[in-house]
Amino acid sequence: MRELTVTGGQRRAQVASSGGGAVSDMEIAGSGIGDALIAFRSGSSTRGEISASLVDAPPITFAVTTPTDWVRPPRAVVRWDAARNALGPLKYEVFFDGVPLEAPIRGRALRVPRAALDDGRHRVQLRATDREGQRVLSNVSTLRIDGTAPTVRVTRRARRRVAVRISDAGRSGLDTERSTVAWGDGSDGAAANNQSHTYRRPGTYRVTVVARDRAGNTRRVTERVVVR
Repeated sequence: MRELTVTGGQRRAQVASSGGGAVSDMEIAGSGIGDALIAFRSGSSTRGEISASLVDAPPITFAVTTPTDWVRPPRAVVRWDAARNALGPLKYEVFFDGVPLEAPIRGRALRVPRAALDDGRHRVQLRATDREGQRVLSNVSTLRIDGTAPTVRVTRRARRRVAVRISDAGRSGLDTERSTVAWGDGSDGAAANNQSHTYRRPGTYRVTVVARDRAGNTRRVTERVVVR
């Protein structure tokens, strides 16, 4: 028998009966995804033997998905579709930056262990293995991790001016729509990476900055400044 694979290759195997004799009445029933049952009669119609053989194709490639935005480590969840396979259960393995993750897999989702989640972009791929050891890989997806809150620095400058500098070492970037600065004199507004404020009168003010990045990490800083 000859099997044509979806990649254009060929595989051959011998199918035989113990009785021998001429072959007739061959029937093939396929699963639609490469597997098939082959049955045939060998020998005469009165003293023949019916034999069968199974074609077990490897699983069909499948998709893995990760969050499309930057996320904090607790939200690092990998999900995947079932690899189509007609015969028996499949075993899934998750590879993180090319290294298999040592984590229990239940169902078709996995929360990535915190120890594997450095800030930055990570490559995620799965491998499905059937009962015969045949394997197929999923697509590669990118997981963007940011577990570091922004840093805030408040600096007093000349001429009653105070500057605020916000930086995000976690790479996702400052979420300016959800970041705020209160200068302590009633002047409140959105926070930017670099901005300053000039006070009209000397005095002691309390500057409060709430900095949030696009992954959801938040840092709140309150500092007392004296303006002369």
